[in-house]
Amino acid sequence: MQRHTQYMTNNNPTSDIAKHLIDSGVKIISLHGGCVQLLGKYGSILLTHDVTTLRHKHIEQLCCVA
Repeated sequence: MQRHTQYMTNNNPTSDIAKHLIDSGVKIISLHGGCVQLLGKYGSILLTHDVTTLRHKHIEQLCCVA
């Protein structure tokens, strides 16, 4: 969990996580109803309403760390 908490360094953890995902090559697509689709670099796909609820393993999977 240590790496996950480093993304939440300021008052806007959503922005920090989104920036990390984008910097890692993840595409973030806004969908109707406030949902976002996250497309990982090598085919991982996740849907969420709030990126701050993503588990560390999901962030790593999207960023191709794990």
